[in-house]
Amino acid sequence: MQQEDGAEDAVRSFYRHLPAQDMWCDLDHQRIATQWSVHDKIKLCDRCAFVIKERPGNEHKKLLRYNAVDYSARGPSSLLTGVATGLVVFAHELTGGMTGFLSQPAKGLMKGGIVGAVKGVVSGAYYLLVRPVHGALLLADHAATGQKNANREEGHRKLNSVFDSHLMAALGAEDG
Repeated sequence: MQQEDGAEDAVRSFYRHLPAQDMWCDLDHQRIATQWSVHDKIKLCDRCAFVIKERPGNEHKKLLRYNAVDYSARGPSSLLTGVATGLVVFAHELTGGMTGFLSQPAKGLMKGGIVGAVKGVVSGAYYLLVRPVHGALLLADHAATGQKNANREEGHRKLNSVFDSHLMAALGAEDG
């Protein structure tokens, strides 16, 4: 059960049930449709709509905006937003490490006396060492994801993370 990823399976199921035929360009099946040709009754991506509009005799054909809902991942869209969100995540992990370092000995003392306090000090030191490292890895991941998403081709889905989900789960990220 520990190796199963329920959230990832749910997302895969969601994408399997999307009406993909209603979202893609009828001429270029690798791009999301953004225009509707009233005369031809077809969905078109921006490139195909441009080509059709530029052909002689087609300049008067009416094209309407066609909005397919974007269900892509919600990762950062540029290096700047990746670094900004990464810094917030890093600060969260850093404060979590400090909080654990201060609170674990007190919790251990209340539950197990002196032995519990010693265990709490060890646990707090672990939080102080591991959480900032985890935050730094997440900062690097957010920055790299933002850079990769900024350079993605038109019609390709945004990434949520560039690190492997199994690696992130091993490092302790809740959402993998």
